[in-house]
Amino acid sequence: MYRSFILVISLFFIGCTVKPVVGNDFFTLFTEINKLVEEEKIVNKKEIYFTKNYLSEVNINDKNSLFLLSIPGHIKSISSHYEKVFNSLGCMSINGSDEEGGPISLDIEFIEEQGKWRINYMYLDFINTKNDYRKEAKCPKKV
Repeated sequence: MYRSFILVISLFFIGCTVKPVVGNDFFTLFTEINKLVEEEKIVNKKEIYFTKNYLSEVNINDKNSLFLLSIPGHIKSISSHYEKVFNSLGCMSINGSDEEGGPISLDIEFIEEQGKWRINYMYLDFINTKNDYRKEAKCPKKV
């Protein structure tokens, strides 16, 4: 009986030391990036939020290429968001409106890199109506 109790308590404490991915982690990252985009500081902090693979596509001397860092800034108001995690891969879909009030959805793929979640791929979808909003997290397909 005593050993069973110790085992249960030990398992409880082991479970408490493992940090699960909290649902709001992706949305918090998105919010931080969006703020940096608005403040035009994302270039200086890009290594914190994007994978090496994603950054290999970005040329900081080319304004067209810098667009890849500012994609989250295209959502001006948020209606809903959904997240899901598969081990070291996570996906988030955000529904909202663009600068002109048109409906928009953003699908983001996160990968755990060096112990942190980082954006590995994004797909911005200018949809026709709010009825086309994502109803669950969708992992973006690489085009």
